[in-house]
Amino acid sequence: MMFRDSDLRQLTALICSTALTALAPGLSATPGPPVQSPIVGAWSLNKELTSAPPEQPQGDGQTGRRGNGRGRGGPGRGGFGGGGAGGAGGRFGRGQGGNSEDVRRRLEATRALMEVADRLTIVQTDTLVIVTTGDGRTTRLSPDGKKITDDATGIERQTKWVADRLVSQITGAGPGKITESYAVDSNGRLDVTLDIERSGAANGRSMHRAYDRADR
Repeated sequence: MMFRDSDLRQLTALICSTALTALAPGLSATPGPPVQSPIVGAWSLNKELTSAPPEQPQGDGQTGRRGNGRGRGGPGRGGFGGGGAGGAGGRFGRGQGGNSEDVRRRLEATRALMEVADRLTIVQTDTLVIVTTGDGRTTRLSPDGKKITDDATGIERQTKWVADRLVSQITGAGPGKITESYAVDSNGRLDVTLDIERSGAANGRSMHRAYDRADR
């Protein structure tokens, strides 16, 4: 049987196409979801390995009051780096109305950011990483660098992967810059680091929260 040149070309193309499909079937497959990061899962706080929380802004009654240069109470109270509410709270209060609903919501959101959650659940979708605390507070992070703003408080997050660490830059929660990052260390624990850069201060403050896996 004699084949024309056109028939031979068609047969050769068919054989090559079949061979490529058999050798690499994934080449024509639809891309799947991103690889799941080790930070995904349920986590329980390891109190022994967690550092003390940084000082927080004062409550509504203290908003806009400068105080005597010291925060009130023990860990978890006071302003950002001294000055009581004259730190974060004072900044929010000046020129904005110290008792306004917007200021109150922002202060509450800032306090929530400083709180140490006993449990975290982290899930990853095609476009988001979602962090949920044990009491139901949810934080949405967009690892592609897209800014996500909380409409109620004005607090904004811009997030990206730096190697295997998820780094979130937070603005609108105080007079300085706040960075929160998530990574799993060599011992398999989740390390959540909160870095606070105080406005006008030479040194900031870092806080490390350690979590053990609770889903194994």
